[in-house]
Amino acid sequence: MSVFISYSREPSYIASFASKLNGVLKQAKYKVFFDKENLRPPDIWLEAIDKEINKADIFIVLFSKENKKDETNGFFDAEVTLIEYSCKRRINKSYVIPVLFPSVQGDDLPPFFRPYQATPYRPNEDILIVEIKEALRKIKDDRRKKLVTITLLLLLLVPLIFFLVRNMSYGKELCESFEGTYKLHQRYIFKDKDDYRIVTTKNKAQWEDVKCAIKNNNIILAGYDKTDFEIESVIEGKFETIATVLYSYPSKVYLDKNMKTGKRSFGGNDQNYINERNQLKTQKELADNEKLVFLNKNKKGEMLAISDEYKRKKVETAIKDLNENFTTKQPHDCDVTIGDVNGKTGLAFICQEYIRLMVKD
Repeated sequence: MSVFISYSREPSYIASFASKLNGVLKQAKYKVFFDKENLRPPDIWLEAIDKEINKADIFIVLFSKENKKDETNGFFDAEVTLIEYSCKRRINKSYVIPVLFPSVQGDDLPPFFRPYQATPYRPNEDILIVEIKEALRKIKDDRRKKLVTITLLLLLLVPLIFFLVRNMSYGKELCESFEGTYKLHQRYIFKDKDDYRIVTTKNKAQWEDVKCAIKNNNIILAGYDKTDFEIESVIEGKFETIATVLYSYPSKVYLDKNMKTGKRSFGGNDQNYINERNQLKTQKELADNEKLVFLNKNKKGEMLAISDEYKRKKVETAIKDLNENFTTKQPHDCDVTIGDVNGKTGLAFICQEYIRLMVKD
């Protein structure tokens, strides 16, 4: 695991502790980024720091009220901001250990860092380091448990065909076993921009009316996707959902003869695809941007601190992004793997910017 230590040069005792902590963690075989050791001329400070922050697994941030009293600590403030933005962009859980030096309380921290379990300062630095190492141990255990879970999931996601072939012939029966409706199994970020992103969450997307056909000994699955996208914008330092919008579009999955992998395709300006989408919209009485809903409150029920004009502009930009995604000249192609998820057929669409795991309902 890689650890990034963020600290201010003033007061000097914090910098001294950061140096001591760096040495102890490296002895414990952690991969640590510590600017005094790892930055070398002619590194451009901001670029180098941003790169290391995006690579780090864990952030140890040393907070002191005295940070704000010295103008030289602008570098520390910049690091704290970069850590926040990096964590918010990640799909996976971020690990942050705030260390509170004298007089700092949890409410004194920037809003993003307050939910994380903080380590209070101890006059005996050796005890403080032991507590930080214990926090790191718990994180390692948490990651290990997740790794075991993922490993088990991957074992479950072994190609389903070995089971299927034993029970049915390659043909109509096998083909029909893929028909039905699939639901999104996990949240993912569809588009990720600096100040807004487009996401969808578990069970907020479906692949419906999936039908199967066999052509040239290959299986082709065709259905229509209904995805309820959430448009999020940065408000007061964190992403909040400002609107939701439903998109419906036809898509196909082409499975190889070995039934282990395949391709998913949607979008493009192919006339057949355009006709299919128009037919779908007519049959389902759908329109582009169906059910576009602007939100005034966040998920906690608090009013969003943005103007309607700001919200409208952000949503327009996101909608334009979505529209371009479904009307590009070339169709979008994603790799496909087949597996078993909790006893159900799972199709993982591995695209350039995201992974979309659909499980048969």
